[in-house]
Amino acid sequence: MDRHGALTIAWGELERGQRRAEIPDVAGLADLHRAFLQGVAPPRVERAPFPVPKRGGVRMVMLLDPSEEAAYLALGAEAAATIEPSLSPAVVANRADRRLAERGRLRLEPFGRARARWRDGVKRLLAAGPGAVAVADVRDCYGRIPGDVVLECLERTGARDSVVAGLARLLDRWKAAGVAGLPVGPAPSAVLANAVLASVDGAVAREGCRHLRWVDDFVVAAPDVRAADRALERLRAALARLGLQTADEKCRITDGADPSLGAVGDASGLRREQAAPAMPFTRGGPRPPDLDLDLDLATLEAPGEPATALAHLRALRRLARLRLGRAEAGLLRGAALDPARHEQVRAWAWRALAATDLRTCLDRAAGLEDEPSPVIRRAVELAASSARG
Repeated sequence: MDRHGALTIAWGELERGQRRAEIPDVAGLADLHRAFLQGVAPPRVERAPFPVPKRGGVRMVMLLDPSEEAAYLALGAEAAATIEPSLSPAVVANRADRRLAERGRLRLEPFGRARARWRDGVKRLLAAGPGAVAVADVRDCYGRIPGDVVLECLERTGARDSVVAGLARLLDRWKAAGVAGLPVGPAPSAVLANAVLASVDGAVAREGCRHLRWVDDFVVAAPDVRAADRALERLRAALARLGLQTADEKCRITDGADPSLGAVGDASGLRREQAAPAMPFTRGGPRPPDLDLDLDLATLEAPGEPATALAHLRALRRLARLRLGRAEAGLLRGAALDPARHEQVRAWAWRALAATDLRTCLDRAAGLEDEPSPVIRRAVELAASSARG
């Protein structure tokens, strides 16, 4: 595949990731992509983590420059061709299409399909009547995976020397730039994390226990509590050899008949919200009949960050479609200018103001030199651009 084709795929993956994250285009990807399609050499995208609210906290999703994304995707596809055959059937999430990988394309199994297999697998695991079940989670898995461990695991799967060397260069470059472990967000990181955790799958299996793994979350079925405890200790030891550790506050051993296990597939650490398509900046239009404006405004007034950031973002996504009144505009301005709020909440508040309060957007854009957050700066610039247009 030529460089232009690889970059085209990389742009597509960046935009897919952004839609999944449900964040406004604070990095200006749409502008840069248009320049690329028109044959204009776009400026380099600043490699930066973007905070994306999730249930119970915030996940930092890494945005790579398209040239780095293209190289990472190409190397990830070659790595997936050897990693996938080595994985246990217990690995449910982030499985790559082997046929596409062998043709140099990396594509992960759709989330919904994988999630359905996970739920079915957990049901079957519990239906077998285990005496005890251990549930475990890895602490900051991607961020703590050492680069040398990734490369060692790749070599064990039979990856080509050129693939190992190429990934080593990327990981070294990112480490020097302050990126810890594997960057969260790009599809190759998911493939490489599965390769690293494969040795932990093997350790649990050697204890004689059946298990399933969703990314870095383990559900282990054992004949009794003592066996579950041994399996959990073996899991911890296997992680320690990789430089990783369990998040003990999320680990537990319970009786196999515990009714709470029926919902383990939908536990907060294993659940993902379905993303709606990203919306362009537009001037406000008529209020859709299915929106409850009062509820959205009340949600936005509720305190508590970042625990309620996801609810605030949902409300702001809907409010951004509307042209609101003076009182509502004041509430949006308060959210946009409040430094105590989550960056993404503030960014979406500026997006909503683009449809309601053009003057504030233009005034703020004229004095952005005092704004330390690149996320907010970009959101204000886009809101002002919408106002000017």
